[in-house]
Amino acid sequence: MNKTLYNLFGNSSLKEIFTPANSAVKTYVHRPKLEKEFNKYVGIPGMQIVLFGYTQSGKTTLMRKLLREQDVRYIETPCDGETTMDKLIINAFDEIGAYYKSQSTFSNTYGIKSEIKAKYFDLESKLEASRSLTEGQVQQRVVPVQLTAKRLSTFLGEIKCVWVIDDFHKVNEIEKKKIADVLKIFMDSADKYPKTKVLCIGAVGTAHELVQLESDLSNRVAEIPVPLFEKEELSKVVEKGFSIMKIKSDKELNINSKICMLSNSLATVCHQLCYNICYERGLEYSPFYESTTIDESDLRKSVDSFMKEHSATLDARYRKATKESLGEELLKTIIEIGKEYVSINQLELKSKKLKSLPKGYLLELIIKMTKPEFDEILRYESTSNKIHYTSPFFKAFVKMKIETEKADEAFKKKNIDMSLKESSYLSDQYLERYYGLLDQMLVRRRKAIQKEIESISKQLKSTDTEKDE
Repeated sequence: MNKTLYNLFGNSSLKEIFTPANSAVKTYVHRPKLEKEFNKYVGIPGMQIVLFGYTQSGKTTLMRKLLREQDVRYIETPCDGETTMDKLIINAFDEIGAYYKSQSTFSNTYGIKSEIKAKYFDLESKLEASRSLTEGQVQQRVVPVQLTAKRLSTFLGEIKCVWVIDDFHKVNEIEKKKIADVLKIFMDSADKYPKTKVLCIGAVGTAHELVQLESDLSNRVAEIPVPLFEKEELSKVVEKGFSIMKIKSDKELNINSKICMLSNSLATVCHQLCYNICYERGLEYSPFYESTTIDESDLRKSVDSFMKEHSATLDARYRKATKESLGEELLKTIIEIGKEYVSINQLELKSKKLKSLPKGYLLELIIKMTKPEFDEILRYESTSNKIHYTSPFFKAFVKMKIETEKADEAFKKKNIDMSLKESSYLSDQYLERYYGLLDQMLVRRRKAIQKEIESISKQLKSTDTEKDE
């Protein structure tokens, strides 16, 4: 489509609809219970908030969408393994600069007390001087002694702004304790600045870390878990996007369902697969009238493209996990059991090596593989004691590893060099087999889901019968 026509008639760009690398806007799916919980705590003065959940569960998208809907100003500062509290404060200070210079945001204009504004610009000039002195040197900017977390809370309070600290779980324990201290400072400033607070975003299972580090935070920090997307929610993402792009598919082919199952509750993967389908069809903008019908070959091209983009990442994840003692044995045993979900007992029955581990070590290894530092390659459901792969793509990759190694052994015995080497990840032969394995996994997953539905239905009928009796 001509870009001039796109701008003239306001049709949507593909990159605005399917957004694997940033927050969804046009394909945002409402999650009523979660949104209600979030909005409730945002409105309570002095209540600090921790959003936590698996990677790609939609934490950041949810936060941005709801804060903007409520016209709440916010700044974001990301964390990594090298982040210190001083660095966070400097980054936050830099982010609020636009507000102090423009004194407006969104549709609102607001006033800042002249003495507060003067202090802000005085500190800014000192930071600029610090930056100049250290320019070209391998040093951090020096934080002026006047720029404390308390002073930052005042600056943010004046503009009624929320401070979002993203990926707080990545910082070390010493700096994490300082973040907990900052929550306490912002909590204490609520009487004067009721709309200002800190909102921390972290990995699954990390919310309580901050509360444990500062006893005064108990009952004054809202810990909000953000679950992974349900299949129905991802289906709405696909339907919304395909509707805008005027894409149709034969219902019998279950293309939409397959996309959701391949995504395995991960919104980013869902967006990427849909983006690939549209891009491969040359749909960079939503059409005016004509629709496009897609079939299995379009999904196949999307998967091939995904694999080409992520093969190096998948291999890096595998290498990292298998460096752990018996990490490779664990990953392969899950595959060899041949079920969608496996238990610790099944792992021990299948593998003598895993069974011989000291008590508790296998569970410890499994939980380690669910952490962000291992890219959350496994999920462990503690209530059902079940383990499964987070990504069907990674699961298929591991299965290909197993098949390749078996083929290598067979070929070596015959002195025939026909094995699939790492350089062949993108070959037609490899991708053909890889796609076949993914298809098998989808069939197995559908059966597992159906079995679970039947089990729940049976339990409900049994309960109703008992009530009648």
